[in-house]
Amino acid sequence: MKLVTGGTGLIGAHILFDLCQKDVSIRATKRTSSSFQFINSLFEFYSPDNYEMLLEKIQWIDADLNDIDSLIEATKGIEHVYHAAAIVSHQSKDANTMIRSNITGTANLVNACKENGIKKIGHVSSVAALGMSKNGAAVTEHSQWKISKKNSAYAISKHGGEREAWRIHEEGVDVVIVNPSLVTGPGDWNNSSTSIFKLVYNGLKYYTNGSTGFVDVRDVSKSIIQLVESDVSGERFIISSQNLRWKEVFELISDAFGLPHPRIHVTKFKAEMAWRLLLVISWFTGKPSKVTKESARASLRQRDFSNQKIREYINIDFIDIKTSIADTTAFIQDFYVKNRRK
Repeated sequence: MKLVTGGTGLIGAHILFDLCQKDVSIRATKRTSSSFQFINSLFEFYSPDNYEMLLEKIQWIDADLNDIDSLIEATKGIEHVYHAAAIVSHQSKDANTMIRSNITGTANLVNACKENGIKKIGHVSSVAALGMSKNGAAVTEHSQWKISKKNSAYAISKHGGEREAWRIHEEGVDVVIVNPSLVTGPGDWNNSSTSIFKLVYNGLKYYTNGSTGFVDVRDVSKSIIQLVESDVSGERFIISSQNLRWKEVFELISDAFGLPHPRIHVTKFKAEMAWRLLLVISWFTGKPSKVTKESARASLRQRDFSNQKIREYINIDFIDIKTSIADTTAFIQDFYVKNRRK
């Protein structure tokens, strides 16, 4: 039996969809407050004729990464674990909760896996957990992490989670780690990286000269499943399709929605002023700022990521990001716009 944590999230839901195409037993964890609205719509989008039958293959179980007893119960009788559950936030108020969940929660899960004799763990990390490259070179799996004030709380949490995965590997459990870049593809634009589509749809006017790696969620899912089912262990892999400027990506999304391109270039000075001003406004309104210090500075960075290693290990033909964006907007139009969801 296979277990997927974070089954109602962007990556977890896609791993579940791919596993449902196989002749395997599947269990997935969720929080008691989790909604099935997104995963139900996702399965229907991909497989309109038999999505209900596919969904019935999944055995759902309530589990909390901070509750070791629930994790021990969830991992009983499991052969492979796909750990996709994580908190993602750039809000300072969420930092402590995110670090606790992504690090301590991962420690709890891998400890439960060891106790129940799990054969292999596929851990979903992030390129945020990797070190910086030198002289503008592409980041690789060997880029060394360094303690720095520039590291975001999210990066610290994902790096710490990886360390727990490496620890359990040293204790005898087979582990493989994937480090996706920014994930696109059909998703919930309120609770995932798909939120950039909502920004553009709502009339985004600004862009920066920053750049980063992008990858379709379906490639992340297929990569981790191939790696878990292989003999590979004790390795990590960057999963990234293309390195693109934010301006290019915003323009592709705008074109897919039939909207004007963002026209206002935001310099470093303007970005630094913006997050400070919006922070002050949030103090008065009590509403979280849409632009935080971390998100503003991340949008200005120029980072490229190498996918050479994963190409050497598995057979993968990455989905072009333009295609990924077209598929994402099609899902959004169907899931949100036609149904008038916010």
